[in-house]
Amino acid sequence: MVDDIYVMGGAALAAGNVTPVAEANFHNDPAAASRVVQDASPTLVGLDVTNDATIPTERIESYETRGGVLGTVADWLRYPVEALDARETGPSIHDAAVLADLVDPDTLDVADYYCEIDTTGGPSHGSIVCDQHGVYDEAPNAAVAIDIDVERYRNVVTTGLSGYATHAEACE
Repeated sequence: MVDDIYVMGGAALAAGNVTPVAEANFHNDPAAASRVVQDASPTLVGLDVTNDATIPTERIESYETRGGVLGTVADWLRYPVEALDARETGPSIHDAAVLADLVDPDTLDVADYYCEIDTTGGPSHGSIVCDQHGVYDEAPNAAVAIDIDVERYRNVVTTGLSGYATHAEACE
């Protein structure tokens, strides 16, 4: 009954953010991540692309200047800057990468791989083992996001936020 499952989490071909190889969402519940990968053939949208899913600081400042609904949005977008590592290009808004691809399917480039999630509790606990060289000779069970069109991503996000603000202000 479900056509597609997107999972914002993991780091298939990139470094992790809580261990050298594991991303926080998968590290916190690797059994759930493993079950989804093994049973649902998801699209995995991990740190491989979401680290680059940034909103420029100048754009956030312009929202702050406008105030109102967009001022609140600016506060939300700034939160990662204050709480997490801020990149030179602005904060990474990880979850929005999935939404941007749902709105514009050309936002992410994906490749099909056989993947497993390490649930052993060892040093790679919660990491994605992505068989990019076909060593296991298994059929692909996940589409892994391997690249993001940052300009498309930013366009989808900022267009959506502007539309939301216009609608919200009209309702006030």
